[in-house]
Formats: sequence, structure tokens, C-alpha cells
Amino acid sequence: MYRILLVADASSIFIIKFVQALKANCNVNVTVYSPFHNRHIQKEYPYDRVYFDEYRSSALGKLRFFGSRLQPYIQRYKFERFLKSQNKEYDIIHFHWLLPAWTIFPKKYKKYSSNVGGSMWGGELEKLRLLQSKSIYRYKLKKLLSSFSFYIGLGESKKFVENETGFSGNFFYGMYGSSIIEEMQNMSISKIEAKKTLNIHPNKIAVMLGYSGKSIHRHVEILNKILSNKQFAAFQKRLHFVVSMTRGATEQYIVEVEETLKKTGCGYTMIKSEYQTDKDVAILRYATDLAFQLSEFDGLSSSIKEILSSGAILICGNWFSNYHILKEDGFIYWEVGSLDSGIEKFYDIMWSYKSYVDVCKANIKIGGGKYSWNECIKPWASAYSNLLKQTI
Repeated sequence: MYRILLVADASSIFIIKFVQALKANCNVNVTVYSPFHNRHIQKEYPYDRVYFDEYRSSALGKLRFFGSRLQPYIQRYKFERFLKSQNKEYDIIHFHWLLPAWTIFPKKYKKYSSNVGGSMWGGELEKLRLLQSKSIYRYKLKKLLSSFSFYIGLGESKKFVENETGFSGNFFYGMYGSSIIEEMQNMSISKIEAKKTLNIHPNKIAVMLGYSGKSIHRHVEILNKILSNKQFAAFQKRLHFVVSMTRGATEQYIVEVEETLKKTGCGYTMIKSEYQTDKDVAILRYATDLAFQLSEFDGLSSSIKEILSSGAILICGNWFSNYHILKEDGFIYWEVGSLDSGIEKFYDIMWSYKSYVDVCKANIKIGGGKYSWNECIKPWASAYSNLLKQTI
């Protein structure tokens, strides 16, 4: 049995599912050191041990000005104390979230394990690409990455990590699986039934805007562009908009999005619940007919793989560096170069809607086998095994 320390958000559903799959396939003891503690999300964890940094919920952490500025230094100090208390017991230390705190004195991590590495997920890498080269965080992050002995991620991240940071360690391919796709495979529900669950009329075209409540998904911009187009009147009665405000939305932004939805005169479903089960999300995917993904940046979200696997039509930006993986896997979707061209494509699809629906049915067969956790965990397990062999 080998011992691994994951530095990650213990309440993240991706980390929970990752560890469940890893332990099902490997003889491994997993400890998670979490910089945050979302008690309301998860009460039981699959980890052998879990440690939480309570700084953000402390009186000092809640101070808007001083609390936020002191946070990286206090988090780093507390993490160092934790590592010292563990007596170098970990075979691998793996950072799954590269916070500013971890960029402080990064070379010291090697004192506690011979295998120290990281991964960047979601829009973390894409956001980093957009940061100015003079950004202090970007500069420090380069130092952290260059100190790692290994990195696990998608192929496109290899170019960035090696070319931009001086990283010279072992690079391994790895991606997260989707428990939602597994749930979708095990469900027996029609599109009509899924729509009924969300109060969407079966004859309406359910149009999903982004996949979270973060403003980077440009919900308001997309709605205003659809509304202002002269073709809107031809389809107004057929459209039903769906927005998920479950993650990252401020109260002010939710109000702005809902006011814009009301302006369209179309039916709409706004999901505000903070926590959704896999079944809830699977039903949402099956209820969706067409989805926009025109956010400012994205790594390769599981949400997009789920949307495609449901058979929905996808309009997405051509600026996402990892999306070529979807094409290589055989998925059919439509790329556009700007928000305006995305709206043009939307109306092209509306005029020939049935033919696009028929074409996208082929996507349903692709996602299940490739993106289940049982399949996606194999490269991770292999990477960890190879690291251990190199240090024996």
C-alpha cells in the first residue's frame, strides 16, 4: 500500500469521485489537506484522513481587507506545520488546486516527499493564459510548477507547463471522469419526462446558457444578442431558456440574469439550489436540446462532455485549447469565433432544427465508455505507480 497526500478541496465532488475511483482500483491510503471547509456540502468522505484549514471561517479570515491579504501567508504557515507533523510519511504529495499560498517557498515541499507534483483543472489553466506575464501570481506559479517532479493533466497543459515554467519533471496524461455520465447511462428517462421534471413544455426547445452561475458564461450578453436579432420573433414562442445559477453566482448577478430572461418573453427555468444530486444534473442534461458554451475560458469541463453525451446540440467557442479532444473522440458540435457568430449559428440551427437533432444523436453512444470514472482513473493509477517505481 502506498500513501498519497492530496492538497485539494475535500468537498469538491470531483475530488470525492476521484478518490473513490482511485481506492477502488489501487491499494492506496489517501489523506486530503483541504484549504476550505464546506460543511454543508458533504458530511462523509471517502478519504482515510482529512484535515481542514479553518482560516476562511475564522474571525480574521472574514475581515475583507486584512483577511484576504494575510490569507496566503497564514495558509502556507499552517500547511508547513501540518507537513512537519506528518513525519515524511507520504510517498506522493499531489496539489490539485494551485492556490497563491502554495507558491510561497515551493522548494521546501521536497523535504516531505520525493514525489511532489500538481494539476490544474477547469478554467484554472485557461485563466492563467489570460493573465499578463507581469502578474505576480503568474510569476510565483511558474516557480511552483518548475519545482514539481511531476505533473498530471491534459495534453495541451504539457505545452504550457514545459514552455512557460521551465518544468522538467515527469508529465502524465490524466483527466477527470464524470459520475453524471454514469448516472445518465443507468437512467431510463425520455426527453419528454426530463422536461416535465423541470416544468418545460415538451414542444419547446430548451436552450442552456453556460453550465454555472459565473458571469464568465455571459448569460446576459447571449440573451440580449438573441433578443435583439431580427429573427427572434420567428422563434420566440418555441424557445425555453435554462440557466444554472448553482455555482459562482452573486445575488446581484442572479437578479440581472432573471430580469433579462423576463425581457425575452420566453419561458425559462432558473436553477438556484446550491447542491444538486447526480440524478438532478442527469435529468437537466437530458432535458437540454441546445447549449451555448461561449465563456471567456474553460479547461475541458465535465459539463460539456455530459451535454454532448445527452445528444444536445452544442455551440461553443473555438478559443478553448483542450476542446480538440472532443473532436478526436468523435463528438459532433459547432465552433464559432465570437459571440456574434455564435448567435448567427444559433439561428441557422433554428431554421433547420430537426436535421441538427438527428446529426447529434450519434454523440449519445460516445461519452459513456470514455468518460466514466472507471476508465478515466486508469491513467492516474498508472502515473502514481510509475512514480513509485522511479523512487524505489
